[in-house]
Amino acid sequence: MRAKNTWTIHKFQLLALLYLCSLDSTGAAQGPPSIDLSPAQNLRAIRAPTAPNVDSVKKGQPLHVVQVEPNQQARGQKITVTVQPASADVHSLKIGLIALGREKDPIAGGNRTLPTILVGSLVRPGVYEAGIPRGVPLGEYALCGDVDEKSRDCATRPTGSEFNDRIALKIVTDSQTPPKVTNVYPQVNYSKDGKTFQFYVYGEGFSPVDRDHQLLLEGNGELPLKWTKFDGSSCAKENGYAGCGELVSSRELHLWGLEPPAKAALVKLRIRVGEGQPSDPSPEFTLSRVSQNTPTKIAFVVVGLLVLLLFGVFKARGASAYVVDGKKYGFFSMLFLDPETDTYSLSKFQFILWTAVAVFAYVYLMAAQSLIQGKLEFVDIPENLPGIVLVAAGTTVLASGITSSKGTKGAGDVHPSWADFVSTGGVLAPERLQFFVWTIVGVATFISLIVLSDPGTIHGLPKIPERFLYLMGVSSAGYLGGKLARQPGPIIDEIVAASGSLVLEIRGRFLSRDASFLIDDQQVPAAFIRGEKPEIAERDSQASGAEAAKVLKLTLDPANADTRAQALFEQWRSGKHLLTLINPDGQKAVASFEASQQVSGNADEIGRAG
Repeated sequence: MRAKNTWTIHKFQLLALLYLCSLDSTGAAQGPPSIDLSPAQNLRAIRAPTAPNVDSVKKGQPLHVVQVEPNQQARGQKITVTVQPASADVHSLKIGLIALGREKDPIAGGNRTLPTILVGSLVRPGVYEAGIPRGVPLGEYALCGDVDEKSRDCATRPTGSEFNDRIALKIVTDSQTPPKVTNVYPQVNYSKDGKTFQFYVYGEGFSPVDRDHQLLLEGNGELPLKWTKFDGSSCAKENGYAGCGELVSSRELHLWGLEPPAKAALVKLRIRVGEGQPSDPSPEFTLSRVSQNTPTKIAFVVVGLLVLLLFGVFKARGASAYVVDGKKYGFFSMLFLDPETDTYSLSKFQFILWTAVAVFAYVYLMAAQSLIQGKLEFVDIPENLPGIVLVAAGTTVLASGITSSKGTKGAGDVHPSWADFVSTGGVLAPERLQFFVWTIVGVATFISLIVLSDPGTIHGLPKIPERFLYLMGVSSAGYLGGKLARQPGPIIDEIVAASGSLVLEIRGRFLSRDASFLIDDQQVPAAFIRGEKPEIAERDSQASGAEAAKVLKLTLDPANADTRAQALFEQWRSGKHLLTLINPDGQKAVASFEASQQVSGNADEIGRAG
């Protein structure tokens, strides 16, 4: 009986409990539930019912994002994501950010085209809160809430029309100040392959995320960049990229492989972070598709073409070669040779050199400004350059006038040499030496300043200092004064050796009767000369001295000579030999003769016979 009574009491207690549970939030009874009160069903019957509007989520079932709030947020801030179906059992959720329009871009710091993963914490069933990492690039993203654990990718990627404002998130910058570009290096950028460029951009306010930056190049618009690490190799452009970029620091960007579509020369650039205001234009810099030495090459080519033109003129006149004592000299030697003395002329040399330098410099400047700087304009002649050319031209004209009125310098050795520039008649002339040295110094300095200058920044030719111009004038005056003060030197046009004897008839100008003689570098003693001096067969009216002649007759008499001198005499009577005539002032002339036959010059040929 006790057991039966106990069960009856428990049954009434259970019914009372169920009645209380059946009451709604207002306290109204909902009626007793229809349940099986058998002992086997008791535990299931007393379980709490499922929360309203919350579904049970099966394992692996995708959760679709239906809303994100706010839909614009800065990095480091939080967003709230609502998914369906809602579940209280999923306490954390991996949310994928898919960059709209950049689905194929690698995520910063990675090399896979996976979405950025946010980890959201459960706020209430179906609602999660997540923070935006600071390394996520600015831009617009679609969200997915079904990131696969193994592949780390969205199980289902929304595409096309499935993107909408409710599931789109725009990550914006938290800075209201636009970046600032302070410098671009190098200022002149030369393309190594004629197409692409590499340079560095320095400034302030750059984003810590590389893909946030957009390059705006003047005349080219926005140039999309592939952001990656620079490893020294060329930029592998794809998907419409115009070049590659690397964020070196918050103050430096490295851009390479850049291929602007427009052929700009002097340009400026701007940097924009996200959708903010772009920076002010950078300082102007140059993008050159030609190499740095192109203007130098063009200048040399132009000067070379002018030289070829002169060569054609000389050849057309039948003067393509110059002959001195049977030896031919080429076109360049002809430019500097004085046909009257068969020596190199210093006045010609300095005039031709300064003229060539002026042409070279002007063409260089034109090529640099037109091809590299993009300035198509007529370049002005630099200050004082006409002055130096005037000094060179005036020196040449005055030197020719002095030679015509007073006489030439000594002919010197039989063949011309570079020593002719600093000597007269084989004697070193200090005034010629200083004029030659200052000409070389001026030309070398001027050319060096041009060639060593950057053709991308050159805006004019080097200014010749006014004092250097004065110095060149003084140097030229010294050279011309030396020609006036010095006596004209001897010139031998021909030597006639009488047959069967050693009587030499020397024909030329400014031949002194008091001269000394050498044959094959052997001194001819005065006792060896009949009468101890040669005879004047024809006087030189142009010379100031009474002992100057146009024709000297030199008779060698071995009667009073010793045995050694007689042996030399026998050698000189046959074969070809060199005669050196040295005037009292030291100037000399050298010519060859051949004994036992007449050696004469041809008046129709250029050059001296001997």
